[in-house]
Amino acid sequence: MIIKLLTSAGQRPASSRFVCELWSLDNAYIHEYDIAWRTSVRRVLKLPPDTHSRFLPLLINVLPFYDDMCKRSASFIISCLVSDNTLVRSVTEYGIFTGRCNSVLGRNTLLCCSHFGLKFTDFVHGNIDMNNTTLSHRHRGLISDNDWHAVRF
Repeated sequence: MIIKLLTSAGQRPASSRFVCELWSLDNAYIHEYDIAWRTSVRRVLKLPPDTHSRFLPLLINVLPFYDDMCKRSASFIISCLVSDNTLVRSVTEYGIFTGRCNSVLGRNTLLCCSHFGLKFTDFVHGNIDMNNTTLSHRHRGLISDNDWHAVRF
């Protein structure tokens, strides 16, 4: 029932993160969006406002907000790097290899590598696994037993 409230069309957690794959991950407004997302999740689940934010993704079985933003950006960049369209591939490669910190694609690539502990060369060659299962296991591995018990309670 709780998950149904948080889903649109019964498939994915509802989000209005339209074209968030192109957002700059180092933008301060992402933190504000994250706060608004956590507040709305607490309201929908009728949780106290002081419920710790680390429990929210576990309660609704989604990635933490910033992890999801990084995952979406990384998946988009990788799909552009392996695109059949030479223009898309060239612009992406230029943004990553030449533009680096002056390009949203370059900055997001470096931020995703840093955030997930990935090697830059593995990332740009597409030798990484960005599916939700892998990233969820990574996130859940960071959760203590006490937190797991609290979520189950």
